[in-house]
Amino acid sequence: MDEILNLQPNDDAGKLLNNLTGEGLLIDLKDNLMMATWILKELEELDKKLGQY
Repeated sequence: MDEILNLQPNDDAGKLLNNLTGEGLLIDLKDNLMMATWILKELEELDKKLGQY
């Protein structure tokens, strides 16, 4: 997943994504992955807290 988060619009993969789907997808994809990662970390913390009871 870190590889996806590190994609830049001028990378070959970034160019391919932009060519296939248009400008802005890479930014949206990165934002969505970052939000999903944050949510998963929050859920893991909650799971740890609930497991203590």
